[in-house]
Amino acid sequence: MVSLQKDLSILPMNVVRALTGLSDRQIRYYEEKQLVVPLREKQQRKYSLDEVDRLIEISNMISSGEKIEEIRNKVQKSDDDYREKLRQYQNEFIKIGRLK
Repeated sequence: MVSLQKDLSILPMNVVRALTGLSDRQIRYYEEKQLVVPLREKQQRKYSLDEVDRLIEISNMISSGEKIEEIRNKVQKSDDDYREKLRQYQNEFIKIGRLK
C-alpha cells in the first residue's frame, strides 16, 4: 500500500508561502522561535507537509490570541508525545524481531 509521506522535507519556502498564506517573515519568525525546524539544504529551507500543517496551526493559535510561549509548550509536548510513541513502536518491533 502506498501512502503520502508527509514527513519528507522537500518543499521550498515559496511553496510553503503559497500553501499557508504566511509571509517569509512570519515563517522565519516561527523558525526563530523554534516552533518549526526545516531542513537546511544548500542555503535553502526545505519543509515537509507536516511542517506546513504545523505552520497553519501556529498561525491559527496566534490569531486566536495565544502567546508564543504557550504555543512553544504545546509544540514541545506534541513532539515529546511523538518521540515517545516512536520509542514504543521501536521497542515492539524489537520484541517481535523485525528491528535490530
